[in-house]
Amino acid sequence: MSAAREAIRVLYVAEVNYSVSAYKVNLDGGSTILFLLTFIMGGVVISYQLAVAFYSGRSSKVLVETPALAKWGNLSIIFLILWNLIVGGLGIIITIKNFLM
Repeated sequence: MSAAREAIRVLYVAEVNYSVSAYKVNLDGGSTILFLLTFIMGGVVISYQLAVAFYSGRSSKVLVETPALAKWGNLSIIFLILWNLIVGGLGIIITIKNFLM
């Protein structure tokens, strides 16, 4: 729908020398990096939860955590803490910066 709308707009304003290539592109690397890090951290945390659920379902007894699974769990906790510190810190910095300006 949006592509069709843009195509129609380009056709109508082509008469006044409008060009899509004249759009100004503003790349924002910070938000892209934050998204990718969130995606990676989320993948680690969710895959740990899936692994625990998988290994728990394969045994009728209480799950005995292997050393690798324990390290994975600790890494997940570290990632969650880091993510909260990074996102919370960015939120506080941006709020203070916007409040002072």
